[in-house]
Amino acid sequence: MFNIRGIQLYDGRWNNPYDSAKGRQAIDELVATIPHCNYLYLDVWMTIDSIDNVAWTNKTALEAAINYARTKGLKIAFRCMTYNLTDLTFLPVNAQTFFINYTAVLEEIATYAQSKGVEVLGIGTELEKIDTYQAEWNNAIAKVRAKYNGKVFYTTNFFASQAQFDKKLTLNWFKNLDYLCVSAYFPLTATTDFIYPTATGGALNPAPKYIFPATPDVNTLKAAYMAYPQWGGDSTKSFKGSNVIALLQQLSEAIGKKLIFHMGLGSYHSACATPWSYKPYYTPAGGTQTQKPIDLEGQKNMYQAFFEVFSQTTFADGWLLDGAWLTIPLAEKSGNNVEFSIQNKPAAPYIEFAYENLSPPIEPSNNAGLLIIAATIIAIVIVLGMRKGG
Repeated sequence: MFNIRGIQLYDGRWNNPYDSAKGRQAIDELVATIPHCNYLYLDVWMTIDSIDNVAWTNKTALEAAINYARTKGLKIAFRCMTYNLTDLTFLPVNAQTFFINYTAVLEEIATYAQSKGVEVLGIGTELEKIDTYQAEWNNAIAKVRAKYNGKVFYTTNFFASQAQFDKKLTLNWFKNLDYLCVSAYFPLTATTDFIYPTATGGALNPAPKYIFPATPDVNTLKAAYMAYPQWGGDSTKSFKGSNVIALLQQLSEAIGKKLIFHMGLGSYHSACATPWSYKPYYTPAGGTQTQKPIDLEGQKNMYQAFFEVFSQTTFADGWLLDGAWLTIPLAEKSGNNVEFSIQNKPAAPYIEFAYENLSPPIEPSNNAGLLIIAATIIAIVIVLGMRKGG
């Protein structure tokens, strides 16, 4: 089995609080449904104001989740996440002020994580506009390690162009992490559920026509990792034909670290085209916002494709599944929805199967080493036998 087999638990900001009876019941049911999940994956919420002050806002809530998870034998993974900003586009007013304040809060979180025995700590998530501040990130890592003895990771966004990938190879501070976590929201299908108006009798049709494609099968999705489909239908961002797995291998080798993966998917048609999206809606021209059709099988197929492909790599060391479990008891949680959650959905039993049965391959160098050791032992036994017989 892989070292990190995590499920993210969403807290009482939208659902029942961690320390409520229903919050504890949700953890009970997670453990019963996916017993080979070994990490409860929790967001550490940070806010950043207009003058780069940073604050940690959900310590009390985390305390309840950690304490109860420990009674169930679960390990804990923290991910530091900004609550009030869009991480991908965030730029501080003053970078130096921001990093001083951000690092100070990371030290506070690291001290707490150490006191609670948190096994894995993510120090930032998808701060793509400021990840080139290498000295500042190295300083943050050093400050965290002075307070915390567990594994440290950072979550970088997926890449949809050669330029985005090449940039990641230049970020040498990644080498000072224990893991690099990749948000693996690679679009595996083109956006083909929208047909624009066409000329008819000299006039445009009154509205676009939405046609939702058939649920993609597992083999189609697996193949997409080896030959990336055109990203979002936008040729200016096309990474078409690239082998995502080969590039991730190159990234892992460049930084000398194993990769872990933050990923998930909503259960709606065409979700694989924009897997990061929590907004499964479309708005016909002149119409009202409409929810896309539910597609439970598509969600399961994506997870299956992901695990079958990534479990065969030598760079992957685990998974942290985004938005997969809510603090709502199963009896109150219909699976007939478009959410990322896997509760009462076909994806859940498959994920349990994957967590129990899939293991990383033995790396060739390790295998060769074992063969050499075995051959040496056999040779020694033969020589000793010959001497004894003589």
